[in-house]
Amino acid sequence: MITPSSTNEVQEKKTGSISKKSKTLFSNYEMKSLLLFGILMLIFSLFMVIPILSITISAFNFVDIDISNPSGFFKHFLFCFENPTYRESIINTIFAGLTTTIICCLIGLTVTIIFSRYQFFGKRFFQIITILPLVSPPFVGAYAISRLLDKNGIISNFLQLLIPALPDLLVESIWEIIFMQSIPLWPLIFFNTAASYSKIDPAQEEQARNLGSWSLHLYRQIILPLITPGFIAGAVLVFIWSISDLGTPIVLNFYKFAPYLAFKDIADQEGAYVEAAYALVIILLIISVIALLFASKIVGMKDYAPEKVSGMEQARLMQKASKPKTILILTVLIFLMVISLLPHIGIIFVAFVKRIKFGEIIPTLWTLDGVATALSKADITAYIFNSLVYSGLAMILTILFGITVAYLLVRKKSIRGINIVMTIIGLYIGLIMGAQLSTNFANPLEINFVILGSTILFAFIFFIIGQILNLRCLEIFATLPFAVPGIVLAVGYLTFFSQVDSLWGFIPRELENLYVFGPFIAVVRQSFLGIPNNPLEIRFTSYWFIFVISYAVRRMPYAVQSSTAVLRQIHESLEEVAHNLGASTISTLRRITIPLMASGVLAGGILSFITSFTEVSTSIMITPNKPAFSPVLRLSPISDPLTKGIYDEISRGGDVMPAGFMGLIQLAVATIGMTISQKLLKGKTGTAFGG
Repeated sequence: MITPSSTNEVQEKKTGSISKKSKTLFSNYEMKSLLLFGILMLIFSLFMVIPILSITISAFNFVDIDISNPSGFFKHFLFCFENPTYRESIINTIFAGLTTTIICCLIGLTVTIIFSRYQFFGKRFFQIITILPLVSPPFVGAYAISRLLDKNGIISNFLQLLIPALPDLLVESIWEIIFMQSIPLWPLIFFNTAASYSKIDPAQEEQARNLGSWSLHLYRQIILPLITPGFIAGAVLVFIWSISDLGTPIVLNFYKFAPYLAFKDIADQEGAYVEAAYALVIILLIISVIALLFASKIVGMKDYAPEKVSGMEQARLMQKASKPKTILILTVLIFLMVISLLPHIGIIFVAFVKRIKFGEIIPTLWTLDGVATALSKADITAYIFNSLVYSGLAMILTILFGITVAYLLVRKKSIRGINIVMTIIGLYIGLIMGAQLSTNFANPLEINFVILGSTILFAFIFFIIGQILNLRCLEIFATLPFAVPGIVLAVGYLTFFSQVDSLWGFIPRELENLYVFGPFIAVVRQSFLGIPNNPLEIRFTSYWFIFVISYAVRRMPYAVQSSTAVLRQIHESLEEVAHNLGASTISTLRRITIPLMASGVLAGGILSFITSFTEVSTSIMITPNKPAFSPVLRLSPISDPLTKGIYDEISRGGDVMPAGFMGLIQLAVATIGMTISQKLLKGKTGTAFGG
């Protein structure tokens, strides 16, 4: 029998235990979340933040600074604007980015309105193939278009029948790059804008129509403001992709384009131009960040459409196109898709047509020699195998990290102790950056001062970031690659991980000069690791897994965005019920949350796989000198991915048919993957691109 006194004792015990728990800094659950947060932030810091900071340090002049002339500190940046070639490359890059963005916005917005407002014959077919321009293979796609448009190209020969005095379609100008960039990038506007359009409440449009707002006025005053978030997200993506494009200017040999000029000077290692190339890369990063901040400012100025609107509500405003409108719509879409699929058509000709006879419109010299040559070369089969493995492993990593990041962002509003973890990460980053910066000094006292000063500064900065943003800093770090041009990360890996360090780049050997850490590192290195006094000469970029890491970091936002979007649609009550029935957190995740997230997570993973499979910057700038999989297996004689193989084949000149065949492989894999991803996301592909 339970007496009042015994009940009071139980309540006192419970109250005591609760108060005792409340006095502890962290609960067991919160400590696990904090640990996951720390691991993720450390990975993002090491493989994204530190390489970018490493380029930044290399871009400034610390060696011959004159106190009386502080501008010498910015010597390499000033060179970029004083040198005519560098200055013109920056202007060309910005002009191409803005013009390409405007063209893609016009096309993407038009296609969005057509698909969102009208039912017409063939709509489903065109909705499916709109994804194809986005999977145009680099290098060989641009090369294929140039083959179609050159003096004896199929398109040129056809147009000469209509216009006998037709001038050359290919001239060395920035407009070629703009044309070739606009072809594959306009779907980014379409997917992101369509994602925002699907969230508009039809009642708002109906009210505007009832008040007399029609046609252009309706779109300008009602529709366009409501789809601003997706529209701006797509525009920023197009701009950043455009200014970081490396494949198109290489194929066209248009070196007055910032990414190509930086790549060329870094590859050639031409003395002072290397530092200027680093500065040029940082300028590209600054332009990208400014574009992103500008877009965030516009989107953050006011609230937009409701978050959830059903498909049936949207269908209320869908019109069945009349016959004249259907003919007009089909004409516009067919013309657009023919132009957009020029790279795909051209790749077929490159792979299977030996050459175009003079004046020929329909090729006659079809052959399988290119396929036979490609399959007979061990290197080419190794390229294909390597890319499949690298992209597959990167996809697995992005899925794992995407699920973890999404769960922390959606299910945890904030975590206590993040400022402490961020301070520790700041200490590590400051230590690494201080060590790299100290190479510019000879005096031991200056070296120690720089390292300690850098460590304290970064620890303070990261403490403030953690204190103010809490979990938001994880979201920013996880989606930051959207704003980082590919060449920035590639050059960052070359700058930082190519160094000969004592512990694989994680602990630079310059730290051995520090009074406090020097003896400790020496003891650890010699006594425990068995490393001799000279540094362990291992370059991180000498091994194949640098590609896996780079691909995973670059494509992380796709998995994070899609995972976050789908997790927001899963109600917390499902997990609470599982907990109430005795399921642990891991069991709930494994049996409830992750299965419900599967479609969105897999779609984001496939997108990361596709974009990794066709990645350019890291693939051609980093060249590992160890056989692929040498730490475990020797399945491939080389470590280069497929994109590097295509680049080498085209750069060599001569027979490019094997490059065409490799481009077809990229096209086939990317098309299949993108189709599956679009199916899993139920047509809302824009959610994975930030829309």
